[in-house]
Amino acid sequence: MNMHVKVWVGGCLAAAVAAAGAAWFTIAAQEPATATHAVCGPDLGRDDVVAARSQAVAVVEAVENTRYREDGGSAYLTTRVKTLEALKGEFGAVLDVTQGVKNGGAPGRYVTEDPDRYAVLEPGR
Repeated sequence: MNMHVKVWVGGCLAAAVAAAGAAWFTIAAQEPATATHAVCGPDLGRDDVVAARSQAVAVVEAVENTRYREDGGSAYLTTRVKTLEALKGEFGAVLDVTQGVKNGGAPGRYVTEDPDRYAVLEPGR
């Protein structure tokens, strides 16, 4: 057998294997699924999970609301807080925290999208 014939035979065999593999994949893809796969994230509704996944956790008291701004249909409230106790990580004595809010219906009153999970920082609390 000369060299050209070997190359053609090898090429044809490779093409046949590739075609058979593609046909098997197409048939297998049409079969009903027999396994269930789930991708689960952390349960951020639990304080212990949030604390474990957070780089820093502190007990703070809101001192004053320093800025309210709207941007692209969203609203943000920046509140200056003082650190009462650092539970994990390091904090300055005073820092600014910005959170997404909605207008609460009265001047200076704000609410969050999910008030059961995310409270609006209010001065004195």
